[in-house]
Parts: sequence; C-alpha cells; structure tokens
Amino acid sequence: PPAETAVLGVLPNPVAGSSATIRFSLPEASPVDLAILDVGGRRVRRIQRGERLPAGTHSRIWEGRDDTGHRLASGIYFVRLVGADGIHVRKLTLLR
Repeated sequence: PPAETAVLGVLPNPVAGSSATIRFSLPEASPVDLAILDVGGRRVRRIQRGERLPAGTHSRIWEGRDDTGHRLASGIYFVRLVGADGIHVRKLTLLR
C-alpha cells in the first residue's frame, strides 16, 4: 500500500474538457470524504461521502459540475480529501 494518504493528482489540470480524473492514495482502509471546494472554501461538489475504501490508489471522475448538476464557472477550485489521518488539499483550475 502507499506510504501516506494523499491527493496524487488531477488529470488534466487545468481541466479544460468535460471531466477530470482525481487520483488519491490510502495507506490503510478508512472512510473517505472527497469534495470539490470553491476559493471561499465552500463545498460545491461531494464526490465521495464517507465510504470506507481499502488501502491503495483510487480514482474518481469529476465532470466540472456542482451537486445540483450545473456546470461550474471557470476558476480555481480545490480537491479536499478527508481520511483517517487528516485533511489533504490540492488546487485545480477549471477552464470553460
């Protein structure tokens, strides 16, 4: 298993197409919350909600939309991963 919990990357970044792949790692099985935040720190999209995942590398698709299905505007956003050992954040850019 990976040595630490981490957001490994967002591909592509900047997100210019219809979707991006968010990769993250977990050193041990744990509940995970994965969300997209705007620059004000407000959650605009919850991708993973407290589901327990096994140790290893995982990926999830984000389609550039908020929780209601609306396309988000161009700008800076953050991927926030909350795992058993804390909070991990990575910046991404969305271009429309």
